[in-house]
Amino acid sequence: MSSSYSCKYAIFDAHLHGVNFIQQTDGFQALLREMDKARVEKCVIFGLPVSKTWSEWENEEPNYYLSDEGRCYYYSLTDAIIAQDYMDLSADDKKRIIPLVCGFSPVDRYADVSLRGR
Repeated sequence: MSSSYSCKYAIFDAHLHGVNFIQQTDGFQALLREMDKARVEKCVIFGLPVSKTWSEWENEEPNYYLSDEGRCYYYSLTDAIIAQDYMDLSADDKKRIIPLVCGFSPVDRYADVSLRGR
């Protein structure tokens, strides 16, 4: 961490989403700045396995899964968004972020096939 303060204990965020419900992100550099402000040394990060539909009858763009009656759907590209941001980090910054996959339906019997790459 680049801050000049010290903490008695290291803070580790074990549940951090790197995108919102419409798969937007400010990127990992912004995340690292916020982690420094909050004194978080490391985090486990993943996307969101669902994306929000902006239904044709809704006037305003949804920004949360409960914003309107539009459906959410499984969105596997979320893992690629996280992976690309992670790959663009320096070696030192990569030590602070632990990426996980989540872009699959856990009730889909093909999910394990996708995860294994077959």
